[in-house]
Amino acid sequence: MLFLFFSLLSSSAFCWDLPASIGPQLQDSLLLRYTEQAEPKPNGDSSHIPAGIESHNFSFSVPVAKNQKDNWSLLGRAAWLDIHSAAMLPSGANIPNTLMDTRIGFAFTHQLGGERSWGLTSSFGSASDKPFSSGQVDTINANGTYAFSESERSRWMLFLNYSNNRGFLNNIPLPGFAYIYTPSKAFTGVFGVPFAMLNWRIDNSDWSLNAMLFFPRFGKLEAVYSKWRPLSLFAALEATEQSFLRLNRTYVDNRLVYLESRSLIGARSPLSKTLLAELSGGYAFARSFYEADKFSDRNSNSVSIASGAIYMATISARF
Repeated sequence: MLFLFFSLLSSSAFCWDLPASIGPQLQDSLLLRYTEQAEPKPNGDSSHIPAGIESHNFSFSVPVAKNQKDNWSLLGRAAWLDIHSAAMLPSGANIPNTLMDTRIGFAFTHQLGGERSWGLTSSFGSASDKPFSSGQVDTINANGTYAFSESERSRWMLFLNYSNNRGFLNNIPLPGFAYIYTPSKAFTGVFGVPFAMLNWRIDNSDWSLNAMLFFPRFGKLEAVYSKWRPLSLFAALEATEQSFLRLNRTYVDNRLVYLESRSLIGARSPLSKTLLAELSGGYAFARSFYEADKFSDRNSNSVSIASGAIYMATISARF
């Protein structure tokens, strides 16, 4: 479950800052993850531009120091898109051929006693067609948390998040909360604002259900069949977004955002005690780029990308 949990957290810019807060046990292990994604160039039409897209994503979490009360770890991520298209926004701006998102940060957790703790995660990086070329393309994320337990089965988390590269309300500290409920080893639910997560291994069956939702658009729903353990088969439906700060944008507050939904079928299996491999393929749809200062204005300056096949491979390691 830890591999899946880290995978879900790594999928969203906001949730990338939360592993130490929701799952402190993740700080005890070295975690590495690499995903390669290929979308061959499909045929376009009068309203959808053809584009071939290759995506690469590497993330890690490294434990640095630990004692009875404190836990430090180093976090990092490098992601980039290679875009094979001459797509242009209605504003006249070209979609860059390469977009990168690189960040480095830390996670800290302090145990207060009585099942209470507080934590801080923070990262600095750059998400742009020209990363680190200007202060206007740098990204900053920070998340402060306070967590306490009601019982062995439930836990509350209060947090305050700051980011200058969200799909909404940039540069504004946003409060939130999460209720973490674990009535058994087969069920973990995280219910809060502005996100929710679920891992449910259905009793007396070979099926499990995993889900994650994050406002305003990110989401993942996955059904897993595990009759032939350690091999697992899965079907998933995802909606994703990636946000970048194009260097020569007209307005500083604008973000260039890539939206994509996809349906996938695939298989995952451990290769050893430390390695997990995953292969999947499917259909990518509802693809588009837009540049605006908030998600609600996404239709004002956007270009639609033709739907097509998608292939993905992931290798994860935990030491």
